[in-house]
Amino acid sequence: MSAATPVTDTKTLAQEAHKHFVARNWAQALSLYQLLGRVHSHALVDHAQALCLIGLGKMDEALGHLDEALKKDPAHWSSSLMKARLLTHQGNSQEARNLFLAHIDHQQAGLEARLDLGLLELSDLGNPLAARDYLEPLLQEPAVAEKAQAAWWVTNLYDRDCTALQLTQHLHRFATEHLMPFEKDLQAFMALKSRLSARTFNKRRRIGLVSPLFTASPVYFLTISTLRVLAQQAELVFYDRNEKKSDWATEQFKGLATAWRPCHQHSPVQLAMLMAQDQ
Repeated sequence: MSAATPVTDTKTLAQEAHKHFVARNWAQALSLYQLLGRVHSHALVDHAQALCLIGLGKMDEALGHLDEALKKDPAHWSSSLMKARLLTHQGNSQEARNLFLAHIDHQQAGLEARLDLGLLELSDLGNPLAARDYLEPLLQEPAVAEKAQAAWWVTNLYDRDCTALQLTQHLHRFATEHLMPFEKDLQAFMALKSRLSARTFNKRRRIGLVSPLFTASPVYFLTISTLRVLAQQAELVFYDRNEKKSDWATEQFKGLATAWRPCHQHSPVQLAMLMAQDQ
């Protein structure tokens, strides 16, 4: 919408805002939703503004809009779940857990709430057995089965009824079914790599690693051995998306880092620019 275009009605304004939202033009969408909010006060408008702010990396402001949405409509479960996810991101795990639990039996939100609870128990609260209890009923639910299965198999690294060989076979089958669609992208990357001059790859490589879980989590237990080997051959740059949590495993990761970049407030675009500067 150009500056010269008048706002004829809220429907037109909402459509224009949604178009920018779908295109991930967060700033433009936010501006239009703010204008819409002045003429049409509704929980959905506050929720949309919160999502735009998340896209811009402004998590605290997003929480404020989610709270405003819930004041206008306490039953707005999408805002409640999103608030719980932001609280998880900020390290408020128990408050997030309580919000997820409040929706676990909800007809529409229940599957998502149960999945989020499983991930929270596994990655933040360090309770893989509780995570499995939440995840197991989701393994056959088409809407969430893939994510639930991925997390459920991770819980088996901590406690399982099968042998290590059987677990490896299960993980291989899961990867074949769900990860192989990305094989063409990998092949395209390798083809591009082969066209680059040998001189480029004679330099010491720099590898970027992005996660909110550079802590005592599955990320540590699944990667630390490999990263110790890689650190001898390449420069490792860690982009830490965790705002508050730090522990003994974090120190292990930092010991391998050529550079450590806290970036919990960076939007995806800002993070991409930071990584480009580090190349």
